Amino acid sequence: MHKQILLLAAILLVFVVESPVMAEIQGREISVSTFLGGYTFDGKQHVQTNIAVGLGLGYNLTKHWGLEGNFTLVPVKYTINNRKGDLFNLRGDVLYHFMPERKLVPFVALGGGWSETPKPFNNNTNQDLTLDYGGGVKYFFNDWLALRGDARHIFSFHSKEPTWQNFEYTIGVTFQSRRPKSVSPAVKEVVPAAAVQPAEPEPKTVKEEPVQVEPMILKAENTVAPEGKSLITEMRVENNEIEIIANVPIRDYKLFTLTEPSRLVIDISKGASGFTLEKIAINKLGVATVRFESYPDYLRIFFDSVQGKMLPYRVEETAKGLKIIITGP
Repeated sequence: MHKQILLLAAILLVFVVESPVMAEIQGREISVSTFLGGYTFDGKQHVQTNIAVGLGLGYNLTKHWGLEGNFTLVPVKYTINNRKGDLFNLRGDVLYHFMPERKLVPFVALGGGWSETPKPFNNNTNQDLTLDYGGGVKYFFNDWLALRGDARHIFSFHSKEPTWQNFEYTIGVTFQSRRPKSVSPAVKEVVPAAAVQPAEPEPKTVKEEPVQVEPMILKAENTVAPEGKSLITEMRVENNEIEIIANVPIRDYKLFTLTEPSRLVIDISKGASGFTLEKIAINKLGVATVRFESYPDYLRIFFDSVQGKMLPYRVEETAKGLKIIITGP
């Protein structure tokens, strides 16, 4: 058992050493997991430690909170005789994810369920209620595939026997659905700050043809902010700056980058968008398009790169919003 735990700890340590920023859990994703590992029984059961295999189905309520159901199968072999059988464990857990915006996402779990094990001297079975707690990590290769490690301390309750305390430790793979995009509110008008340049051809993937100018000012149609929200009402692209203008100063936000494809992401807490176009073409300063996604507690803005790599930049707070300043070619 100790060797198995040390092996799992070594695997998790490798993941911890390299964890670049990357938003992988956003909320409202469905996940399917498969796992393999070990299961150690309470000494009172007189059962050998054995392999555990299982399947999990989960749903992320938010970027922090999730629900997950697991089914585990463990071959049972008693040490007091040659009787064999199987343990079946069905449980549901509540998960809390720490740092969901990162590539490496630690989490804790608490839940319970039901288990069945064969009795050692007859054909009857023990059917017990269970309580479990533990945690683990998920290491995301991209926004739909993650390697994970889990450990659980499981209590099995009996009516006539002492409570059993078992341990499950596994590694596995999680396949996660991509969160469906939400369309937010659009460009009311495009006011040129200087001479208007001819519009460039729109990528085929863009359903609505955005008007492009260089430099440009984009004004949103909706200028009435929802209660308690910071509303994005305007965007300006000029010289080496992309400016995001809101009805109030923006101070509570997160900034990170994603890959495949390369893009800069800004999450604005309690933000809302006045734009209705799902995608607006920029094609300047290394940025191809700007996209908006609305969530219950924040607004996400994507700046998609032109050539698969973001140019050097810095972000400054202004009295009306934020400025993305491109600092290199």
